[in-house]
Amino acid sequence: MTTTILASGSAAVAQSESEPAGSLQPVEEIVVTGDFIPDEKRGTSEIANVLDADDFTRTGDSDMAAALQRVTGLSLVEGKYVFVRGLGKRYSNATLDGSPLPSPEPLSRVIPLDIFPTSFIGNTLVQKTFSPEYPAQFGGGIIALRTKRLPEERRFRVSVSAEANSVTTFSDGLALKGGSLDFLGIDNGYRSIPDLLAQDPNLEQFPTNSAEREAIGEALPNAWSPDNEPLPPGVGLAFNYDDRFDFSDMSVGVQLGLSYDSSLQNRNGIRQVFALEQGEVAVNESYTPEACVENLAPLNRTQPGVVADFVDGCGVRSTVWEIGLNGFLNVGVDFGNNHSIKATQLLLRQTTRESVIEQGIDFEGDPRSSVRNDWIERQVWFSQLNGDHFVNLFDNDWFAGDLEIQWRASYAAADRDTPFRRTYDYVLNEATGLLSFDPQTEGNRTVFGELSDDQYGAGLDFIQPMNWFGRPVDVKLGYAYEKKDRESAFRRYFFDNFGDLNRQVIPEFIFTEENIGPDGLTLFPIFQPSDAFTADFRNHQAYIGLDAQVIDTVRVALGGRFEDSVQTAESFGLVNEQDVLRANIDETYFLPAVTVTWEFAQNMQLRGAFSQTISRPDLREIADTQFLDPERNRFIRGNPDLVNSELTNFDVRWEWYFGRRDQMTLGAFYKEIKNPIERAIRIEGSNRVISFFNRAFVDTRTGSTDVRLQGGLVQAQDLADVEIFDTEADLIGVEFELVKYYDVSDLVDWQFFEDRELYLIGNFSYIDSEVNIDESVVDELQLSSATRRLQGQSEIIVNAQIGFEDFLAGEKLAVVLNWQSERLQEVGTLGRPDIFERPPIMVDFVYSREFDLGETPMQVRFSAQNLLNEEEFLSQGGETTENFQIGRTFSISLSAEF
Repeated sequence: MTTTILASGSAAVAQSESEPAGSLQPVEEIVVTGDFIPDEKRGTSEIANVLDADDFTRTGDSDMAAALQRVTGLSLVEGKYVFVRGLGKRYSNATLDGSPLPSPEPLSRVIPLDIFPTSFIGNTLVQKTFSPEYPAQFGGGIIALRTKRLPEERRFRVSVSAEANSVTTFSDGLALKGGSLDFLGIDNGYRSIPDLLAQDPNLEQFPTNSAEREAIGEALPNAWSPDNEPLPPGVGLAFNYDDRFDFSDMSVGVQLGLSYDSSLQNRNGIRQVFALEQGEVAVNESYTPEACVENLAPLNRTQPGVVADFVDGCGVRSTVWEIGLNGFLNVGVDFGNNHSIKATQLLLRQTTRESVIEQGIDFEGDPRSSVRNDWIERQVWFSQLNGDHFVNLFDNDWFAGDLEIQWRASYAAADRDTPFRRTYDYVLNEATGLLSFDPQTEGNRTVFGELSDDQYGAGLDFIQPMNWFGRPVDVKLGYAYEKKDRESAFRRYFFDNFGDLNRQVIPEFIFTEENIGPDGLTLFPIFQPSDAFTADFRNHQAYIGLDAQVIDTVRVALGGRFEDSVQTAESFGLVNEQDVLRANIDETYFLPAVTVTWEFAQNMQLRGAFSQTISRPDLREIADTQFLDPERNRFIRGNPDLVNSELTNFDVRWEWYFGRRDQMTLGAFYKEIKNPIERAIRIEGSNRVISFFNRAFVDTRTGSTDVRLQGGLVQAQDLADVEIFDTEADLIGVEFELVKYYDVSDLVDWQFFEDRELYLIGNFSYIDSEVNIDESVVDELQLSSATRRLQGQSEIIVNAQIGFEDFLAGEKLAVVLNWQSERLQEVGTLGRPDIFERPPIMVDFVYSREFDLGETPMQVRFSAQNLLNEEEFLSQGGETTENFQIGRTFSISLSAEF
């Protein structure tokens, strides 16, 4: 954005001593180029917040998920999903340079923002009120990521970093043998599905007594047991190259970025599962030392050494290795002063190696040790071509400037590969006092999974400045098309026929080539009706809007958005692909939006907004089949009768800009949500199954709630006998934000503060929500209550930063606080209480300083995270369900610019 400022020469240049006092200099035109001139937060027509590179540096956040949690009303969940105003991830939407983004997660269409390095992002707009140029999938807000602008000059920057964690670095952690390229997050084929198995994944052509079946079993890596080994520090490396080439009537800018990071994290703690017994919450499973001591008390009297060894291992041990390998290329062309075209290529790779050992008492009361080893590769490739053009099509008094035409076309692909997941169990044989490999079908699993998500997008926007009766008005209209195709498949296998093998040894001694064969261990497939899954989404969108200065102090932005979308999902087994379960949502909407801004004082303004928006179910949530969550090893069933949630939004915010960078805002909002989509745990047979609901159906003839409009249980002619119960939710909140800079040298005569500017940045959010479900269907839905708060919503969110900046020396220091009150993680069912998460109180310290090494500009940065040594904690009915140590993390980085 370029802003032209007319200034007198006395303001632009110093007065010459030879000139008489009071003489005037000729008026000079100064052209200022920048991202936010004036402040975008103040100048936009909507209620919004903006993060830029300075914010990323001040807080020391290396990924966008961590950076966004500093924004008023935003919270971070699972370390990667951003909740806006306490609403779940389904109520947020993210775009990159205006284009939609795919997700590499198998159960979610929302992209995890932790895979975006802040070094690749120029700035980010978080808009909390809906305006028609953005997608209608808008609950809490839109997160608009923007890549960097074209550079002004040549620059090459290289940086290295190291990281240590108090419970991880140089401590023992779990590690399973892998391939030679693991350090890059790339499997070299070690974990790949064997060629014979790839030819016939269902093993239909290879009988159990065939040589091929034996060869397949032997071809699988005999890698089961994670080793205990000291864990090294985390490391990082980044390169950035910017350049600009100017020609007579054209400029070309190039930006190239590459980054690599490797970090390890131990998570040691406990986990428990509770059930309701005689109206009281009771332990059903417990992976804690206390439960082991209590359960094994009889054995302790005869074999105390055995019990002591087992108890020492009771609890949960987990080691996660995260490897990031990312690349960014941006090439732009500016020509003719009014035209620009930019091509963006972005490749983000994040690989996770995780080993988990859970040892304790299972739901049958047996001492058990369960092990899971994972290798997961996630990748997002984003490719976009966009243009921005200014043309003069109209030459009369009604049109105040050039017509701006913005266009974009994008292709994005998200892939997730799980090439070799392995789980197995050992059960303590109390007769012998030895752990024995569990020979049951569920006792061992080898899983191969993959997911691909292809997304195509195109958009065309027109912005025409006009002059209506002497008042400036921007007329906006545009069209966008979005197409998404998703495919996912998981293949599961297990070994059986243990016979009289010695199972009281490690798995590597059990699954030797000598023990695999027709008369021994044999590989079998496991089939689920939802092993394969496809989904697609098509959306035609159009909008029109006006942004008008109706009087000198009042600005009105209004318009509407039309969306015509079809969302379908199909699940089918890999054995019989004809057995397809289908579901679809076909909806058309016109959604209005209006925002009024009243600048009632020179530095103050008041905004009020009203809008209607929607939130769609995730792709797999509408598939009427039971499937296994590959992340948490639990069953999930979709619901084909889910409908889009419809939101009505009201917002108001007072803003006061009382200094060069000082500001204060106070706002409130209210949302009505019709049919919010919620998660609940249900009992199906012997399984605890998570399902989704946002309305209930009752057959008035029988009183049954086992009704599916799309599932075939209710035919169209019978709909008159079905009563529909919608769910509702209300959300009300207050947000406060303060940014204040102090020139301390005016207050105290300390040399330390002569060039340093002290600042205080803080925000506070209070959010209250309530979900209401008709009492008549609560029991049939197996829910514990008819009224509760929304899932994932914290009532209180607090962010604070205090520090100083020295712009001359390039020095910054900050102490950063993030606190969120407890939030509902799982809805209670069958009388059991809800499960709540208590997020850790995070206090971080960040310091950076620029200096010169010879003629080379350098920067050093140090950060310390979780200074209070907080832990992750979940509870149910006042009892601890999960508690994990995460430790303190210290990092240092050094960068040089050439």
